[in-house]
Amino acid sequence: GCRAWNNSDDGFDISSTKQLDVHNCWSWNNGYLEGDATGFKLCLSHVQTASKRRVYKCIAAYNTRSGFVDLNLNYTIGPFMEYFNNTVYKCERGFASGKGVFDCNLHPASVVYRNNLVYDYSGTNPAAFMACDYGYPSYVIQDHNTWVQTGEYWHTRDNSAYHVTNDDFISLDSSQLRWPRKADGSLPDISFLSLRENSDLVDRGLDVGLAYKGEAPDLGALEYGTLSVKIISPEEKKRYTIGDKIIIQARAEDKYHEVSEVNFHIQNVGRKLLGQGEQVAPSIWEYEWESDTMGYHGLVVRAKNTEDESAISSLVNVLIYPYKDHGDDSFCQIIPNPNNGVFILQLEEPVNTTSKIHIVSMEGKLQAIETLSPNEIIKVFDLHQLETGAYGIVWQSENGYKPCDLLSIIKN
Repeated sequence: GCRAWNNSDDGFDISSTKQLDVHNCWSWNNGYLEGDATGFKLCLSHVQTASKRRVYKCIAAYNTRSGFVDLNLNYTIGPFMEYFNNTVYKCERGFASGKGVFDCNLHPASVVYRNNLVYDYSGTNPAAFMACDYGYPSYVIQDHNTWVQTGEYWHTRDNSAYHVTNDDFISLDSSQLRWPRKADGSLPDISFLSLRENSDLVDRGLDVGLAYKGEAPDLGALEYGTLSVKIISPEEKKRYTIGDKIIIQARAEDKYHEVSEVNFHIQNVGRKLLGQGEQVAPSIWEYEWESDTMGYHGLVVRAKNTEDESAISSLVNVLIYPYKDHGDDSFCQIIPNPNNGVFILQLEEPVNTTSKIHIVSMEGKLQAIETLSPNEIIKVFDLHQLETGAYGIVWQSENGYKPCDLLSIIKN
């Protein structure tokens, strides 16, 4: 909910190498004194966990150069970064990274661009990702954007799957970005760059775990429609034990129509209906769930109104353990988690003796064992042969055993 405009250099220059979350922010008219003139500039980091460094549902407009840029710094390990559902309007280009941002010999590195909208750019390309010997940037995952990679050096072009014109938007009046905040301090409701009902950018995105309205996410920062739904309890990564009764609460609201139905789902492989919620207060719906399956479970709520329009909440993950002693996942992290059997295990701090990592099934059967050398803090695992399910990770040193976080493997 932040705004930056009319700055001499960049709008937001976020130099943090740590975790970051930038969402629902606007940055426009930057670069007045020949600075880098970028809406949002991000630094690299060693954070290796998906969804720990995210920029989503932000607007960059009328910046002299780029809407979003990754800084040109070198690190020993390529970082993770996610750009979801952002809109760039009247900048030189939408998204960019320099040649030195990632060394393609380093692994792993992953920057993901999905559901982003770039329109009316003044440069030759809607996006430019340079890497290695100016070849194709292998670290970039990009799909469901208004651009596609051409395969020629770092060049991109407009995506023919979408036809973006002025008629896709309710308004192109950028003065709305400067409207005063609402009484509660939140950003004003604007129609600038909001999609029209008949736009071919509506329901054309990919589900990335963010809330959306309709049958699929729209492209860009501002979703079409008035119905909204949000999970308010439990919080992300809340921990439970098998047999616990989990109360899931959601807020479902519509400015103009009555909310008629709120359904609660688990989304791991596919989306499984748990049941229909009960309204317990104005706009608040509730469902009680008792899980009998270990591992990560993604909770999603889908609401409908009396016009048969629908909206889906952001994904909230909960972790179900088979036992009360959850271990210490701050000591050793699994990145990413859940995964398909290929992951990184990272210790919070080095240990000056040789240690071992045991992967154990919930039945107590040893599945794999790896040795960590003294002061080694990162180990890459390839356990794609293991089946979907939950597995315990135990760290062994000369001082004994210590449980780590629960590994959750999910295969499509």
